[in-house]
Amino acid sequence: MTRCVKRPLFVALALGLAALLAGCGGSRPAPPSDPAPEAFAWIRKAGGLTAQQLRGRDIFRAHCDICHGTTGKGDGFNAFNLNPHPRDLTRIVGVRTPEDLRLSVERGGRRQGLSPLMPPYESTLDPDGLDDVVSYVRTLASGPVAAGGAAH
Repeated sequence: MTRCVKRPLFVALALGLAALLAGCGGSRPAPPSDPAPEAFAWIRKAGGLTAQQLRGRDIFRAHCDICHGTTGKGDGFNAFNLNPHPRDLTRIVGVRTPEDLRLSVERGGRRQGLSPLMPPYESTLDPDGLDDVVSYVRTLASGPVAAGGAAH
């Protein structure tokens, strides 16, 4: 080969090798200038729920949705077996305070003058777990509480 053909071939190989090496662990992209939107992106993916509400959703799924249903309408898998039927939580959240809801979960229905079929969770959930599930139940409301308004 002549010298004119060797040089462009060598340059092309050298550039290709440099590009390959740069892509295999060279420089990293710069972090975003504002990390806050990236840090809270998981909230948007979780349907707008806070970390506390996500924990509460897990508790609700484990202990409550069998009777109250996944949407809290009182239509869970076991609801048809119960008399009285489980409450529709989407309707009572706006008229019961968070403290009232917490006591119902903690003490159970009988001690709150409600259905004796709702068990107490005071020995099952710690205080944070009780607060978490109440926070999640409040998201089930179909009225102003769901939009962030205050409970009456």
